[in-house]
Amino acid sequence: MIPRRHCRHAGLFIASLTAPAVAAEARPADDDSGGLEPDGSHGHHYNDILSVKIAYVEALDEVEAEREQEARPEGHPLTRHSAVGLGLEHTLLEGKLNAHVGALLFFGAEGAEMPASLLLEMPWELSETLEVYAGAGLAADLVREDRLAPSFGLASAAGIYAWATHELGANVDIEHRWVPSEHRIYDLTLAIGASARF
Repeated sequence: MIPRRHCRHAGLFIASLTAPAVAAEARPADDDSGGLEPDGSHGHHYNDILSVKIAYVEALDEVEAEREQEARPEGHPLTRHSAVGLGLEHTLLEGKLNAHVGALLFFGAEGAEMPASLLLEMPWELSETLEVYAGAGLAADLVREDRLAPSFGLASAAGIYAWATHELGANVDIEHRWVPSEHRIYDLTLAIGASARF
């Protein structure tokens, strides 16, 4: 018959051998929970994109077209302007839906004008550095003839972001705005700018 103290020593020895295996089985769960990447594009999460733009605006404006034709009877009815602008994009549903608000400022024959838009956009991430989007929403002419005289309509847009770093990149955007008012019929804007996400 084996003495009781020898049985106790044998039990302690077996327990010491199985303890490391039990600890090894428990460790991966802890490691997995601590090694998860944060939400967002390739481990980086951003809620907003701010863009500063220069733009080419082509508009069908009856008043300016009439003045152009008076000066040059062979002139094209479209008027063209250079503009500067700002845009801010905010994530509503990660990877699915963004809200974008933007405004431009340019000077036409009637004075300063400030077209603006509020859009809902769907983004598609092509790679870590390229993202395209398309959207539609509301358009407004906020300033007309150097005074606040808002008129409203519809807008649609599409564009691309190209990111040089996780935070800084460039944006190319094309937007069509239809704002029925006393004179303006529609305008088409092609913009390029620098963007920062945060």
